[in-house]
Order: sequence, then C-alpha cells, then structure tokens
Amino acid sequence: MRAAEKAHTHATQEALAGESIPGVLENTWRAFIEAGEAYLDEHKPEHLWAMTSQRQFDSELANTAILALGHIGNTLRKLDATRYAELSEGLQAALRAAATPGERSAALAAIGNTGDASFQSEAAKHLAARDPQERGAAAKAVGRLPGSQDVLRTALVTERDPYVRSRLAEGLVAQHETTPESLAQANRTILTESDARTRFALARYLGDHLDAFPEGRTTLARLLETESSNRIRKYVAGRIYASR
Repeated sequence: MRAAEKAHTHATQEALAGESIPGVLENTWRAFIEAGEAYLDEHKPEHLWAMTSQRQFDSELANTAILALGHIGNTLRKLDATRYAELSEGLQAALRAAATPGERSAALAAIGNTGDASFQSEAAKHLAARDPQERGAAAKAVGRLPGSQDVLRTALVTERDPYVRSRLAEGLVAQHETTPESLAQANRTILTESDARTRFALARYLGDHLDAFPEGRTTLARLLETESSNRIRKYVAGRIYASR
C-alpha cells in the first residue's frame, strides 16, 4: 500500500481509488490514496487535514491521515521549504491541541515520520507523560529524529515501563550516529535488563557499534552465557563471530 501511495502518478492514484477494499483497511486505504495525491497537487494536504478534523466520527481515519501528513512532510522537507514550514506548523499545532493520549500518540508518530530534528525538544516533552502509550510514541518519534541519542539515553535511565523502555532502546538503534555516553549506558544496562525486547534492541545497538565501542563485545559474550531468548542468542552469536 505504501509503495503504491509513493508511485506519484495520477494513473496510479486513479487505480488505487478504483479499488474496493473491505473492512477495517478501508479507512487506511482512503488516507493513503489522499497522501499519494498530495504529492501531485499542492492543495491536496488540505484533504488530509480535513480528515484529521473528523476524529469524533472516525478516529482511525483521522490517525491514518495525520501519519500520512508526516510522510508527506519527510518529502517536502527536502524539496519545498515553504510548503514544509506550513505543514510542520500544522503538525505542531495538532500535537498541542490533542486531547487524549491516543491523539497525542498519533501526532507524535506523524512528527517522527518527518525526520525533522527541530521537533526533538517538542517530542521529548512527552517522554514524561503519565500514559505509557504516549511515552512509547514519544520514544519512537524521538528515535526517528537525528541527533537524539542523549535524549533517549537519559530517558532510559529513569523509565521503568517495559514497553517504553523497548521503544527507547529501539530508538537508539534507529539513530544513524551514536555517542560514547549512549553506548556506555547500553553496556551498563543490558545484562540486568529484564525485558527481552529491550535486551534485543540494546544488543543490536552494541553490536552495530563494536568498532566504536569494543567493550561491547565482552558484554555481549557475557550475555550469551545466560540469555534465554533464542532470537537474542542467535543475533549475539552472529555478531561476536563476525567481529573476530
């Protein structure tokens, strides 16, 4: 669906619009059709914004529409600064106007989709939200914004919810660059981490940066001795072997 949405031709969009999609996928399909057309017509984002305003009648469609706007933002940010500035202001306003954790989570996901590092401080505020769903969405969003390693590292020190911790660790993996402090934090944390999903992400983070942080190899070897998850054991064994 996303590949078709990004085809960026009127013919593709007409073909998509002609498809009959049953059940729960219909709303997602509709929003992605609009998103594809938005690349082709500068007025089409208004259609997606209109969908987001229908939340009281159709929250699923509203959430999908704002996610699509975030994807559009990722493209506009590189191609059209004027149009992107308008869209980014709209996303920021949507986040501030969101009334529930679910609405804020959708807006945070859209902001993450833009890949715009200037959103980092705004998204990071929600790492302190009361609702773990919202904190998890903030962690994922921040993880998709460049230069967020230390924000994620700091949050990982104090966060206790397993789901949110896993999102923070996965955010570190998603970062294209790293810092000595964030690698050291992962190295200190992984052997005592009780959540398997978080351990796997931390193992990947260390495994991806063994050249920059060779101490991680010793830690991964120790993890291999006690790890109960087959997925983690397989990954760690492969990284240790490859780093010889």
